[in-house]
Amino acid sequence: MSTGQPTKPTYYQPTTPAYPADSYNSAPPTYGTPYPDQVYVTTNQASLNDDEHQCYRLSKTVKIFALIDIFFGCIYFWFNFWFIIPLLIASLGYFGAKNYNSCQVLSYAIYQVVNNLGRLGFAIWAYVSIKQNNQEDQYPNVDAQLTFTVLLVLLGLYIARFSYRLWKAINKLTTDQLVKIISVDHPVQIMWW
Repeated sequence: MSTGQPTKPTYYQPTTPAYPADSYNSAPPTYGTPYPDQVYVTTNQASLNDDEHQCYRLSKTVKIFALIDIFFGCIYFWFNFWFIIPLLIASLGYFGAKNYNSCQVLSYAIYQVVNNLGRLGFAIWAYVSIKQNNQEDQYPNVDAQLTFTVLLVLLGLYIARFSYRLWKAINKLTTDQLVKIISVDHPVQIMWW
C-alpha cells in the first residue's frame, strides 16, 4: 500500500535524557537511536603488519619511560636549575616517540647511554677514591650508594635499549607506514622486554 510518498523515519524518544540536566550543562534529548545510552564509535581498524605493530608498541613503551623521566626531572628541577637539561631531553624523547621522529628518539637514546655510563663512572671513581684514602668513616654508605647507582644505571640502559630499538624500527618503515601508524587507533600494548 504505497501512496507514492516517502515514509517518515522512526524516531525513538529516550525516556531519560542522554546527559543529566543541570543548571550549567544541559544537552538536548537524543533522537534516532533506539538505545541512547550507548555510544557507538567508529575507528579506523586498518591492520598493521608486524614491523608497524612492533614500532607502535615500542613507541608506547618509550613514551611511558620518558614520562617517568620527565616526572623525576620536574622534581629535580625544583632543587637545581641545571636539571632543566635532562628534563628537556626527556621531553624530546617523549615527543619523538609520539611523532615517530627518529632523530629525537636517537638523541634520547644517546643521552640515556652517556648519562648512565657517566653516572656509573663517577660512582666508581668516588668509591675507589674513598677506599684509597681510607675515608670510609666520612662516607659510611659507600657500598649502598654504589649498589643503588648500579641498579639505576641498569634501568637507564634498559630504557636506552627500547629507545634504540624504536629508532631502528622507525628507520625501517616508510613515511606512508608511519602515517598509517599515527592515524590508526589501537589498544595500548606496552613492550617490557
